[in-house]
Amino acid sequence: MMILYDYHNQPEKLDQYQKLMWETPEFFYTPLTWRGAELKKREDAIAKSPQYAFDYAKSHAGSNNAVPKSKRFEKGEDAIATDAKLSLKYAEEVLNGPFPKGEDAIATNAFSSFHYANNILHGRFEKGEAIMASVPGYASDYALEILNGRFPEGEDAIATSAQTSYYYAMGALRAPFPKGEDAIATSAELSFLYAMGVLKAPFPKGEAIIATSSKYSHLYATRVKT
Repeated sequence: MMILYDYHNQPEKLDQYQKLMWETPEFFYTPLTWRGAELKKREDAIAKSPQYAFDYAKSHAGSNNAVPKSKRFEKGEDAIATDAKLSLKYAEEVLNGPFPKGEDAIATNAFSSFHYANNILHGRFEKGEAIMASVPGYASDYALEILNGRFPEGEDAIATSAQTSYYYAMGALRAPFPKGEDAIATSAELSFLYAMGVLKAPFPKGEAIIATSSKYSHLYATRVKT
């Protein structure tokens, strides 16, 4: 945001300057970053902006100087809670724990939902499962790292990717994943690994693609089909 007042010798004399310096965080926050007491006087305005409420919570809330991460900025939590990524960061960097008020927003974003489950809850985040289930990588990671097992809601998405299908079968199911075999069969490497590590038997669907690779044809012939 360009602040034209910065280019005037005496901006305080210009129309609306004082109003902006009290009511508009985009205008006053950066110049006052190192003046915690002045920012504290403007908490009501800061609290209306998700980004500035988060920045203030992280650095200034509760004192005139930087404060421990456990400090919270309750006035700004309604604004922060409207933004998925800021809600996650507030939980991680300010609260060092759950942020229930922000969970509805977090649950709209697969990245935020996975990291909230992994880094904050250290377990399931049911509100975010629908969005994670729609993204192959996060669906697979959620199954492997959080559920340590099947994630039925995410299997359709997981099955669209050879890599996520293989890792889901190998790490989460520890068993064949028929729904993902068509995708796995598009990769010579993953077809061989699936046959050797998951099926422990030949993988007919993948043999055509394996045959295109001298390396994996040899490995498949010597380690799987013998």
